[in-house]
Amino acid sequence: MSDIYGPLSPGAANERFSELKETASFVTAEKHGGVMRVSYRGGLPDAIPDVVLGHTASWSDVRPRGDFTVERYNPIRGAATQRDRELAVTDAVRHIESLGKMALLYGWYGTPIITELSSRIEIANLVVRDEIVASDIENKALLLDHLRAAGCDTARVPTNLVVKGANQLPPFSDIVARLGLPFVAQGRSQGGDGTIIVDSEIAFQATHALRDEIRLEEFVDAPYSSIYCLSLPTADHQTTSVFVDTPSRKPVGVDELGISSVTGAGGDWRLGYDMDMVSVTENISRLAQYLYHRYNFFGHFVVEGFVQKDGDFLFNEINARPGGGSEVCGSNQLRHGLAPFTALHVLAHQGLVAGTPELAATYNTAVAEANTTAGQAGAFYLKVQNDTAAARHPTAAYKGSGRYQLLGDRLQYIDDHASDPLAADFDNDTILVANGPLGPVLPDKQLFTLEGSGRVPIVDSQNQLTERARQLARAANKLFV
Repeated sequence: MSDIYGPLSPGAANERFSELKETASFVTAEKHGGVMRVSYRGGLPDAIPDVVLGHTASWSDVRPRGDFTVERYNPIRGAATQRDRELAVTDAVRHIESLGKMALLYGWYGTPIITELSSRIEIANLVVRDEIVASDIENKALLLDHLRAAGCDTARVPTNLVVKGANQLPPFSDIVARLGLPFVAQGRSQGGDGTIIVDSEIAFQATHALRDEIRLEEFVDAPYSSIYCLSLPTADHQTTSVFVDTPSRKPVGVDELGISSVTGAGGDWRLGYDMDMVSVTENISRLAQYLYHRYNFFGHFVVEGFVQKDGDFLFNEINARPGGGSEVCGSNQLRHGLAPFTALHVLAHQGLVAGTPELAATYNTAVAEANTTAGQAGAFYLKVQNDTAAARHPTAAYKGSGRYQLLGDRLQYIDDHASDPLAADFDNDTILVANGPLGPVLPDKQLFTLEGSGRVPIVDSQNQLTERARQLARAANKLFV
């Protein structure tokens, strides 16, 4: 299985990272210090970064030696100051210079940390997305235009109308006549922060605060899904090969996790959907080809949408970036014998790997077959948010990120010898607390994620949390007061 994808297998990808690091220091600047952990704990040991920056600290017995994440300087999550970030960057620069190599800097956004770091060291290559291009791709008002330009003639989207800005919103009654009630209003957003579910004329007033173009669309009462994808240019750069992973089941609006009604609470790739994956994959592949030829965009991206009762997929978003579950989803690729999408993304932007239609077809066929098998083994994750008005503080039971045992209504710490969800078997009541804080957590900040594997379901066919998952959420919340 490990060699079925040849140059894209974990072993081959690890060799490419080893070659890359002979002349360059691999530096990551992502939200989580544990970025790439599923890769370097799952068959690509050389994919471990030499230096990590960002916010949450790395953990486990195998982690980057150079950890300059902000929480190492200010352990109160959400309270980091500009001074904390400056100290982190200063120390990181000093450490990178001591390694005596050029630096390859990987991140998804041109954050202040990346901007400051890149201005102070000689960068061999900067693997960061083009924000202008990404904004155009992610513009919800252009979704249907992108699909049609890509030749996705069978792709459908929710019924919608688009206005140029809040000052051009139609009267409430006109919108209801066209879309019904409730309806959804979306401006520029990420992670649900620009999405409003409008169920009354009073609620409609909040839409006037939305930014940029606004898409008004029907409320679709159907399970939501994120589909993680990888677009790899071929060796001749004439086209791109597209790998499409199993659609996730994505719960939203989970009170026990502190997640609002417009924000995803995690993802589970194990139940499958009764949907035409061949058609969905064809549309996503056409979309990726279009994005490559129009914008020169390639690598890891995510498509989101609704799965109808008849199995039809309604496209709702294109995200020119990884999703909240990209790290965990990497275990899916490893199970099929492919290196994780994030690892291949980095290598592709260094020209170290190329796609072929044959390898993409092999992967997509395997995924389509797995999608029809409910209850397959695999990984899942849930996000736990501080939705209170005050800081939450760790209890004595919280020992940081690591493996825990679910014992009735509480979690008991086992060890920190893992950072991979496949190392936590929820069938046997173990769970991985990942991306956990080093101290208190301020309001509206994520406490941690709960990650695991096995066959015990955490969501049902309607993407609602099972009672077993709710028991886990309640126990996890008791780690903080």
